[in-house]
Amino acid sequence: MKYSKYSWDGFAELTEEEKIVGWVAENWLLENDIYWLAKVITNEAGGSDISEKERHAVGWTVLNRLNCNGKHGNSIQEVAFEGYVPHWTNEPHYEPIDSNIIKIAEDLLEGIIEDPTLGATHFFSPISQEPPYGPHPVPQSSGEEAYYAYWAEPKEGWEILSENTINYLTLNDEFEWRPLEGIRNYYFMFYRYYNKEASIVLESPGELRVYDSIGRVTGLVDGVIKEEIPGSKYQNKTVIIYYPDEDYQFQIFGTAQGSYSLSISKLTIMNTTDEFNAINIPISINEIHQYGVDWITLADGGESVRIQIDIDGDGEFDYEYYSDSELSQDEYLEAIEDAEKFPLAIIIIVIISIAGGIGIATVIAVLLRKRKRIST
Repeated sequence: MKYSKYSWDGFAELTEEEKIVGWVAENWLLENDIYWLAKVITNEAGGSDISEKERHAVGWTVLNRLNCNGKHGNSIQEVAFEGYVPHWTNEPHYEPIDSNIIKIAEDLLEGIIEDPTLGATHFFSPISQEPPYGPHPVPQSSGEEAYYAYWAEPKEGWEILSENTINYLTLNDEFEWRPLEGIRNYYFMFYRYYNKEASIVLESPGELRVYDSIGRVTGLVDGVIKEEIPGSKYQNKTVIIYYPDEDYQFQIFGTAQGSYSLSISKLTIMNTTDEFNAINIPISINEIHQYGVDWITLADGGESVRIQIDIDGDGEFDYEYYSDSELSQDEYLEAIEDAEKFPLAIIIIVIISIAGGIGIATVIAVLLRKRKRIST
């Protein structure tokens, strides 16, 4: 990335006074996402003893706050001043931003770095926290104790914190803490908003089943009610999961010829509801329809719901496509029709390619482009 005369090298060479007045205020650098993201990471995790993954985690809290429907701000600069460093403008000291942190900020904004925090929006550093909340044990540490942020007090009380603590809710049920791979709890404890519940409602025909990442199921399986997912219950073709903590797969198993409607909704601690609806979707006996929802993309209005269709119940999905927050019967039928045309398109393209002497690589490229259009 090129910054012309406003390069990072040039910025680093400015005096502290030049950074505070005039030069910065008069150019785009003040509004630049990379600058403000790098600024947060530098001030919160710029020490030489902080790992790269811990810096990734701090950066991701900024991006996760940006995805909270404006609660913490509508730009990275607003998020930075709302929750991280509103005191910057009143302090003469500015930590220098090095090129490694600039690269991290760029990679975060380009989506190259995955979120290691499981969606965290808040954190504090026990090693630098001050009284009065503590000292208290640092979970999964070597017996260290530290002071805590006031908002991080566990619901059940401080005494539950130990090296065996795997997660806890804060007193007001607003945040959840859990250990993260590669993150030292003594340096950083990351918290995310805790979802109140997920609700999945099916209007017949079919059996509604919800699976978690390790295969536990809640719903109706061959006429038998299963409630294996922690905090879940099934009743009257409705599954409710209290405090959902992962992405689930939602399945409809056809028990008769007909059409069904499905509603999947999530109520957050901020009392907002994200929802997906499938309306009058045809299904046959033994047919399986599986839905997976990317809730962040759904909130932004994108095609974030993956639908997979197993037409004969053999465990292998025959079709796959994506939808936005609502799937109508016409949209479903059109997607299936496009998918069914795909094998015929392969035959025609291959025959034409052979007759015209087009190379195999060209055929493959055409087919891949065709497949991409069908699945999106």
